[in-house]
Amino acid sequence: MKIIRADELGFCYGVARAADIVEGLITENKKIYILGMLIHNPVYLNKIHGLGVITVEEEDFLNDKVQIPVGSTVVLRAHGARKELMDKLEGMSVEKIDTTCPYVTKSILIKLKEEEKKEVIYIGDKNHPEVRAVLSYGKKIPIVENLEQLKEFNLTRDKEYSFVVQKTYDNQKFDAIKSYAKENFKEAIFKDDLCGATYERQEAISRLAKEVDIVIVIGGKMSSNTQKLYRMSKGINPKTHLVEDIDDIDEVWFAGISSVGISAGASTPDYVIDEVEEKILNFSKKF
Repeated sequence: MKIIRADELGFCYGVARAADIVEGLITENKKIYILGMLIHNPVYLNKIHGLGVITVEEEDFLNDKVQIPVGSTVVLRAHGARKELMDKLEGMSVEKIDTTCPYVTKSILIKLKEEEKKEVIYIGDKNHPEVRAVLSYGKKIPIVENLEQLKEFNLTRDKEYSFVVQKTYDNQKFDAIKSYAKENFKEAIFKDDLCGATYERQEAISRLAKEVDIVIVIGGKMSSNTQKLYRMSKGINPKTHLVEDIDDIDEVWFAGISSVGISAGASTPDYVIDEVEEKILNFSKKF
């Protein structure tokens, strides 16, 4: 059985940066609290929780259901922190560590700058933590989750619009919105764009799914970018499975299979990818 890894997979820059920061804090024996899931990968979160890190739900913190002791180290997640969280932390005697992905920070800055002179529209999943963080700064703006919603808004065609996009949004859906906006509005500005790592991973799995008998996508089931990889691959190769770790793998998937493609979301650690590949190789010896 041949195993082929996608050209791009696993930790992206922003996630790797956040993980490195937290792991550095752990070695300093600090009392660490993270507001929200640092990254959307339960395997990695279980690992750092086992080392003493505590994850606090953002709403529990805002509603005083959880108290963070004075002198603690509070980490802001890679997806970005909402303004109300930042405001509350300002009045606390804690060490604040911001692991927000620089590309998310860039989206916030673009939004604030563009809305000074143009009407801004946001493209993304309104429930995603990155989106909630970006939209918490500046003016309240409309959000569209797909092309159909954009069409339903009945926006004025002779106005100038500036678009900001969720970094992990579906690249095919984004291209469709971009084409429509440029064709139907007087001016449609896209100073913001998808994360390069997101785009590269989606393109890579689109190629891989055509070349192999079966595809294994590795990542957290709550991960937006992992779910998009899974859906894109499934649309091309019906024999696509999403797993969080080796416990989710079923050996019957590989009976009569000669080639396996492996991809992984941007929040999936290398060691999990290696473990999954090793288990698949062990299955291949049985068939």
